[in-house]
Amino acid sequence: MAWASISAFCTRLITGPQHAPIILSVNASFHYSGFSLGVALGWLVLSVGSVRELGWVGAFCVVLACLPEFAPAKAPRMVEAPAE
Repeated sequence: MAWASISAFCTRLITGPQHAPIILSVNASFHYSGFSLGVALGWLVLSVGSVRELGWVGAFCVVLACLPEFAPAKAPRMVEAPAE
């Protein structure tokens, strides 16, 4: 499912702005950076522990990635115009 949503996500990114190639390249760069950091973390866990710990570290990374979704968002306050 994660790979199936990439085209929809990219379509949402480029709807409207003029700088679509730059936005898409930065998006791809973040994806590849995440992949490489995941591989490095996996290598570190396997060099210190075993495959069993790899599952726990993966679950921790998923929880850590979901935290911003559940963090309270600060909505911009509407400033009331003074009555004339």
